[in-house]
Amino acid sequence: MTTREIAEAAGVAEGTLFRIFATKQALMMALIGHVTDPEPLIDDLQTIDLAEPLVERVRRILDVLGDHHLRLRRVFGAVHSLAHEKPTKAEQKRRDAAHAVREAQLAHAIETILAPDGDHLRTTEAEAAAAIRSMSVMMGFPPSMLPDTLTTARVADILVHGIAPASTSSMIISTEDH
Repeated sequence: MTTREIAEAAGVAEGTLFRIFATKQALMMALIGHVTDPEPLIDDLQTIDLAEPLVERVRRILDVLGDHHLRLRRVFGAVHSLAHEKPTKAEQKRRDAAHAVREAQLAHAIETILAPDGDHLRTTEAEAAAAIRSMSVMMGFPPSMLPDTLTTARVADILVHGIAPASTSSMIISTEDH
């Protein structure tokens, strides 16, 4: 993606971008800052009705995160095509710290949605949130990489009810890594 394409997508002239942003690097950092700002994502997550059944809340989390991952892929693809400079060690350290804060905020938002069922989960809200987020990343890959039947509703059902048949729910299943 070129700066011209970014300007077109933003509905402004390319020159306007460079009156606002002195360099491509500054433009890229603004794009990254905008798309990684956790507030809009957390706001979307907070619209999920906590009174809905757990499987529906998990499906909605997956939908919200899926939309977010799609935006991330688009922006990072554009940034990658514009990027030529590596950040300094200090800048990378600042970015990593900011990323850790955003990740903690997002995890907390998802854990809050899971909390009404916390006493009934087989795992902690934190671990469940991490599993949901992991699946949402996988679902962000091109649809051709996943079966058509693997919808967010189906993934939510699998996450909430597991993969073992209902008749084996009382069986002890090993949680050790194989």
